[in-house]
Amino acid sequence: MVEAGGFDSAYVPDTLAKPGVVDYEAWTVLAALARETSRMRIGTLVTILPFRHPALLAAQAIGVDRLSGGRLELGIGTGDDPADWRAIGMEPWSPRERVERFEEQVLMLDQCLRGGPISYAGRFYRIDDVIFAEPVSRPRPSLIVAAQGPRGIRLAGRFADRWSSLGGQPPGPADSLPWPEAARRTQAQGVLLDEACAAAGRDPRAVKRSVLTYRTGRDPLSSLDAFDEYVGLYRDAGIGECIFYWPPLASVRRGEPVSNAERATFDRITKERIATRAFS
Repeated sequence: MVEAGGFDSAYVPDTLAKPGVVDYEAWTVLAALARETSRMRIGTLVTILPFRHPALLAAQAIGVDRLSGGRLELGIGTGDDPADWRAIGMEPWSPRERVERFEEQVLMLDQCLRGGPISYAGRFYRIDDVIFAEPVSRPRPSLIVAAQGPRGIRLAGRFADRWSSLGGQPPGPADSLPWPEAARRTQAQGVLLDEACAAAGRDPRAVKRSVLTYRTGRDPLSSLDAFDEYVGLYRDAGIGECIFYWPPLASVRRGEPVSNAERATFDRITKERIATRAFS
């Protein structure tokens, strides 16, 4: 239904810690999606640091890339939700260590995802004579770097095929910002990304930009007008892809099924905007 409706991509989260929600392992789900879809890009938003060694993650990613015929989008982020750490019995790393490990993981993935024999000895991780399968995607599967701060955005400028933004919304328990203000913040982050790409000798146009509809206050899928307003603001801010939660997060948090009204609105947006590309 989703692929036939014109959606370009489908992503799954990588978590074991959503209250009241049964979580499946992300990469197992992606392997199934690879078989059940034929056109859409598929990936994680995002695979988080503490769950996997980068060598294991690279092997999983190459496997899904091959199963999907080269449609993988590997999203990676630092993992800043304490509940995820508690779920696997780990003490959270400090913010500094988390960022430093993230940088090393992205560097390693950039190498390992290309296939072939790899040895690597870093500060946090080591690989000894691992031979990775050759991916379908060349030179490697697409790498999404989720980054909101200057240091992470600089990393995206060096390595990312796509930068994933939270749309300028603040992390943590703070109130969500009005959409126009959040979009302006995202546009400013995009300027930092342009500068990071230039510093790394890359064309800024080589890095695609996406926004995850995170903590938006209003749900952009609540009406056709809300969808148009949200997508228009971020399109004007330089964002080329908007990624929406479905089922709606509010329904998931309440443990409620999607209502008939929500489903009807989603179907209307799909038919009148997604399938026709009327938002482009």
